Amino acid sequence: MSNVIDLPADVKKGDPVKAEDYNKLLAALRSSIIQPGTGYLRTINKSGTTLRIQQNKEFRPRINPPFSVIEVDSAGGNDYNLRFEPGRVSSANPEAAADGDDGIDYQIPKINGTPMDQKDANGDFPALTVEDGFSVYCRIRRTAMGVLINPVDLVAADRTEVSGHYFPPDPDNSGTEETYQYRRILDLDVVSGEVEIKVWRRSDIDLEPYLWTGDNVGQGVDVFKEHDEENSVYNFHRVNGCYGLKGELDNNSIKLDFEGENGGQSASGNKAKVYVEPGTGVACTDKAKFRQLTQGASLDRRQIQVVEDGELVRIQGNAVNRTIIFRDCSNNEIVTLEFEDGLLKSGGNDDTYSLVLGDCNTSP
Repeated sequence: MSNVIDLPADVKKGDPVKAEDYNKLLAALRSSIIQPGTGYLRTINKSGTTLRIQQNKEFRPRINPPFSVIEVDSAGGNDYNLRFEPGRVSSANPEAAADGDDGIDYQIPKINGTPMDQKDANGDFPALTVEDGFSVYCRIRRTAMGVLINPVDLVAADRTEVSGHYFPPDPDNSGTEETYQYRRILDLDVVSGEVEIKVWRRSDIDLEPYLWTGDNVGQGVDVFKEHDEENSVYNFHRVNGCYGLKGELDNNSIKLDFEGENGGQSASGNKAKVYVEPGTGVACTDKAKFRQLTQGASLDRRQIQVVEDGELVRIQGNAVNRTIIFRDCSNNEIVTLEFEDGLLKSGGNDDTYSLVLGDCNTSP
């Protein structure tokens, strides 16, 4: 194929116009006309020839905000079919973020099971039937981690529809998972035979992640430690019983079990255990038991008194104070035994004394 246009030779004024030259000129004009290829549209006017990209009929730039009504048709009675500019719902996904993803989930709401951005064979978006006096909501549900649960639906419901939001459980078990939250899109009313639409939203829906903070109240050791931002985990200190307390799980409870031990050794083996070892089947509400200190069992062995004195237990004598003096025949003091509160307080300076009791009137 030649890229050279075959034009007739130049002519001078007065030269005759030949049919051959005229036909050559027409052929040259035809060959220079731009023929648009696939996807191009040609426009010819006085300014010249213009080529532009031919737009696909299915392509339509978004000129309406998300979730805005683009078509209203009567469905009979008090019902109307509404078509919407497609919108989307996005929410943070901490689980995906922990795996290195961008951490954002996107969902296209569905109308009666069909994504609202999906066209039918006629090129129409799905329609939602709305009754007079009702509202249109985007119905959303998320897991306890705040992750979107598929599907997200565009629904018509009563004007007073109430959302059931998630909030973390507390010690009173008053927390709950999110049931459904309803984001209001519009209200539809028929006034004097005309449809009136009150718009509540014309934008995509961005959900806030579940963020809550913990705090330690009252006095004592802090249980709540921190929120691990990287892994989106709330960390708590462990309860670790020690020195007489043993921590263990008991169904839904952390039980701190008291453990005692009787220490020390007796060379004679004559000893008594103060702490009472618990038997089997002891309930958590039972208290640890200790043996009481008391007097001797018989009446003639109760010279020792056990007395409570505030936070103390005092072991004392029987309040008997006596002094015993041993003398020789010349009335010289040999040794003195002093008793206070029934107990020997002093008995001389030597460890051993020998007392010989004899008749002072007898000659040696």
